[in-house]
Amino acid sequence: LRDNRLVAHRLCDNPRDLCASAAYLTEHGSPKTLSDLATHSCLTTSDTTHWTFEQGGQRSKQKVSGRFSANSIEAIFEACLGGMGIANLSRWYLEPAFAQGLVERIALEDARPEALAVWAVYPTSRLIPVKVRKFVEALEARLERNPLTPHG
Repeated sequence: LRDNRLVAHRLCDNPRDLCASAAYLTEHGSPKTLSDLATHSCLTTSDTTHWTFEQGGQRSKQKVSGRFSANSIEAIFEACLGGMGIANLSRWYLEPAFAQGLVERIALEDARPEALAVWAVYPTSRLIPVKVRKFVEALEARLERNPLTPHG
């Protein structure tokens, strides 16, 4: 963290998946490799120009662009549902849509989206308040028992 008044405690991984609607994939085809994404319309957050992937044990960045960007995950998901392009979103967010057949998971042959992390961030102090410590411990225990799921 850039702010030394805060402590960040990593809780768990937040896996991500690429997805698109059946309509988009029918019209544009499904990317097979990481470099194929350069020819697709990728739905991004407003400040994103690259997506990060794990490729051959290394971290790799792929430049992405498209006809739609937003500062809302919900807006990106709705654009994806509407056939506007490929989204790179948290698996826990996408699982219900995969289960209902609303979007299709895209598995590249040579890379997978890099997992992000879920963090607990709280003010630095010599003595962490008991409520904060207990809350972070409860989050850790919950996430160890049942990793991020949409409704778990």
